Amino acid sequence: MVATKKLLMVKKRSGRLEPFDSRKMARAVSRAGVPYAMALEITRTVKNHESLASKEQVSSVTLRKMVAEELIRLNQETAAKSYRGYKKTKSTKEKFARSLRPKAKLHKTTRTHAKQSVMSKDNTGGRPPRW
Repeated sequence: MVATKKLLMVKKRSGRLEPFDSRKMARAVSRAGVPYAMALEITRTVKNHESLASKEQVSSVTLRKMVAEELIRLNQETAAKSYRGYKKTKSTKEKFARSLRPKAKLHKTTRTHAKQSVMSKDNTGGRPPRW
């Protein structure tokens, strides 16, 4: 008889449920300022935590607290503070969406008379140009 490992579901702040993704958590932890290898180890530790063994569902807030505690345990207080303080706000989502939009085509600028005269001006230190 093969024992199947149950899938841990994460309840997001919006109420949406999604399956636990180790790589997603590791990316978020590494963005807080720790090496990716350490972030993977922290993710493994949190995922295999005894308090989650019997649960089918956990809140993202609980996971965030667990990761911060693990970072502190590993003497990464600055990264823990950074990780704890990160929130994906509406403005963050909007900036990300704007960054994905195609860029507008740049128009060729026309040179005004003043710009052209400055560009063609001979900067010889105040002396008249030699013809």
